[in-house]
Amino acid sequence: MSLGVGIIGAGGIARAHIRTYREIPDVEVKAVFDVDAERAKAIASEFGLTAVSDLKALLERSDIDAVSICTPHAAHESAAGAAAQAGKHILCEKPLSTTIESGRRMIEAARRAGVILMVAQTHRFWPANVRVKELLQDGVVGEIVQVVDTILSNYPVGPVIPWRFVPEISGGGVFIDNGVHAVDRLRWWLGSEVKTVYAKTLTAKYNLEVENSGFALLTFESGIPAVIHLSMIAPEQASLCRAEFLGTEGILRVDTWGEIHVAKPGGSHWERIDYSQNPSGITRQITEFVQSIVQGREPSVPGEEGLRSLAVIEAIYRAAAEGRVVRLTELNV
Repeated sequence: MSLGVGIIGAGGIARAHIRTYREIPDVEVKAVFDVDAERAKAIASEFGLTAVSDLKALLERSDIDAVSICTPHAAHESAAGAAAQAGKHILCEKPLSTTIESGRRMIEAARRAGVILMVAQTHRFWPANVRVKELLQDGVVGEIVQVVDTILSNYPVGPVIPWRFVPEISGGGVFIDNGVHAVDRLRWWLGSEVKTVYAKTLTAKYNLEVENSGFALLTFESGIPAVIHLSMIAPEQASLCRAEFLGTEGILRVDTWGEIHVAKPGGSHWERIDYSQNPSGITRQITEFVQSIVQGREPSVPGEEGLRSLAVIEAIYRAAAEGRVVRLTELNV
């Protein structure tokens, strides 16, 4: 079976999707659409694709079976709705959308159309994170007592404010951007849903309408507490994507694009755990999407999973705004 793919949105992540689809046998990217016609033409020229003038033109093509939605967050719902109505399978970049209600509509649209909706929560596929999931299941550090998940990055803010800092487009700041990765991978790693949330968000250094730093304390139904530490204003050389699991028999530490270490009682140093770094997380993710289509099954990260992680982000925003602990049951997800 040959699978034709269309790309909706022509930003940086679209390039990663195109390159990865090209690694997979019997898959061909056919066309790209962007609301900025020149941007679509540029990426089409770069990869030898067809740039189309509007979304309808892309979705009407009979040689396209599936799409990757690589637009800013607020455009996810409209693109997914149109793709579902056209009978195209959907891989949607994270977060699923900007609100729970919008995410629900996307899931329902895909359900009605009988198409696959997968959310690109890539951290579930990065090799180091996959190995850590296995180590946790094997009880490498005993029973988990608590977790700290830290994602520090540097997002430049210049004369032109990127769309990530415009709340009407992004839906929020660092929490809906990088925080949704932390929330989703913690749910997956721990195999448990979030029960309560308390959070503090802040905007530092720049005059922005969204938060660029903050902390959240999550308590899982399993009883495990986890702290999420996020910022977009860290020095570039201090960028970090690290989780540490304190267990009854040691500490497990993972740097998502680096090494895995374990410290055990009685030891004198951190022990490095080897793992295969290939294929990459995005290759594993897009392969899973393609295989779910070919095999006619639900993907490992369906829309409902994206909705649950988005609900936690919404709870974090509510907790920070109201200065109280928020229970996930309040959000009806």
